[in-house]
Amino acid sequence: MGTKEFIDQFLKWWNIVKVKNSEKGKRLKNLFCDPIRSKDQMSMVFLNKFYDWLASWNNKSALPLEKRKELGLPGKGGKLSKETQFALQFTTKSLIDIVNHIFKEHTPEYILLGKFQTDSLEARFEQYRQMSGEIIMFHAFKYLNLKKAKNCRLDKFSFRKKGEFHIKSSEIFEATSDTSVEFEVDEELYEVFDTTTDVEISPEEMPAFIYISGYVAKKVSQKLICDLCTSKFITTKGLKYEIDTACKYVSLLDRGGLKWPTKYTLEILVESYQIFNKLIRKEFEEKFLKANNHKQLLEHLVFDKMELLNTVPEVSCECKNNFVLIV
Repeated sequence: MGTKEFIDQFLKWWNIVKVKNSEKGKRLKNLFCDPIRSKDQMSMVFLNKFYDWLASWNNKSALPLEKRKELGLPGKGGKLSKETQFALQFTTKSLIDIVNHIFKEHTPEYILLGKFQTDSLEARFEQYRQMSGEIIMFHAFKYLNLKKAKNCRLDKFSFRKKGEFHIKSSEIFEATSDTSVEFEVDEELYEVFDTTTDVEISPEEMPAFIYISGYVAKKVSQKLICDLCTSKFITTKGLKYEIDTACKYVSLLDRGGLKWPTKYTLEILVESYQIFNKLIRKEFEEKFLKANNHKQLLEHLVFDKMELLNTVPEVSCECKNNFVLIV
């Protein structure tokens, strides 16, 4: 078999096993990209022959040199590694068996072999590996803790009238570029300040808050040219928090150059989360939804709460940035 024929065999195999859309064959005008509609289809015939060829290749490659000469085979025949050979044969045979089983037990219109893969599973564990600081091997206990952290959804909320929603996909909030400081707030909404402590943040959620506040701080700092203003949002010295374990997750990701959020940045995120959770509760929901600009309303409530707590830093520098607008 020449190089062209060798490459062609693997290209056909790849086209067959990577079909994830029933229209792919029509779009590419390639019969090997069509979904499997029967056990006798050309693609299935090829897979069976391909498996037999792999088995034959493996058997011949395993023969001693003397036997190869007797059979007239090249003295140094190329071969795949043991692991690659096994994976290729096992995958091909498994797909053949799956198709035969499905057509025997069921009557599907077609089968998409590209759907039989572990991409989602691999992506999930890759995420856990990254969350553990790129440690390749980590034990089950750490996996369970990372899974718990991943399940802390800070973008998932629920309105009594609107139902459950995610901030990133919600159309409830009208985005605006208007960042005017002048804004009227219904006086009754200030009552949320008295009850924000009702919204508790568990120790398991705090690492996620620190991570997100660090991301926010980094994005804000990229738009600032003033070192003094930037220092109010990010720091390279690490964050000291009363719960030691809260910073452990970000510490795992820190290889020496990670920017940490300041305590002030973290307080902004925590207050925003608590105030928003109160606004969507029964006693404030109706007034909140009637507001003209929900995003700006939330911004002003958060900033007013920060001023009430005397946590807004005084910034006076040459850049003349309006710190209220930066926040």
